[in-house]
Amino acid sequence: MNQLKKFDGLIQKDRVIAKQEEEDFLSLFGANSAQVSRFDKTAIVLVLDESSSMSGQRERAIAAVAAIEKEFPQASFVKVVFSSRVDRKQDFQSYYPCGMTAMFDGILGGIAIAQAELSHNNVVHITITDGEENASTASLPETAQAIAEKKALGWQFYAIWLTEQGLLNGHQRDFERLGIPLTQASDITQAVQKISDGIYGYLATGTLLLE
Repeated sequence: MNQLKKFDGLIQKDRVIAKQEEEDFLSLFGANSAQVSRFDKTAIVLVLDESSSMSGQRERAIAAVAAIEKEFPQASFVKVVFSSRVDRKQDFQSYYPCGMTAMFDGILGGIAIAQAELSHNNVVHITITDGEENASTASLPETAQAIAEKKALGWQFYAIWLTEQGLLNGHQRDFERLGIPLTQASDITQAVQKISDGIYGYLATGTLLLE
């Protein structure tokens, strides 16, 4: 069974994201038309951990989201949370951590919604979490395959480790196996800036700066 099929209930089939003007896009990314000829519009998929371990990180999670939205004011956003299940959000004001950590399902849920609703050439998928996978029905290889397929189409994937403590070895290895660069958010502003530099760099050069 295709793991993305189970997210059909979360997906609004009508495309609610409006087409952005090319001049706005170029202004946003500071690149010329030759550099971004295949990136005429952009969308950011935010996948936020809402498991119980995030209860002590709630304010930092909201701050990370706000920093990303501020960094990309003209981008379209898809917002997803995961705990023991995956849910679509219009915003993160009703963000109340509880449950387990179905991170692979959350990543796949963001992919499923974006591919069903968006026609954007440039899609940036950002996972924000503080813990290790422990509740998904999807496996790591299935998730890694879906990510690789989207990367081949030009999607970018990033993750923010939302804790001031050191990276957990198992957690870091999971993201390495998924092919997602993981940035520690001991300083949220610096973490978002690092990802921003990676996104802009890819748009300008076609080369992933964070791997």
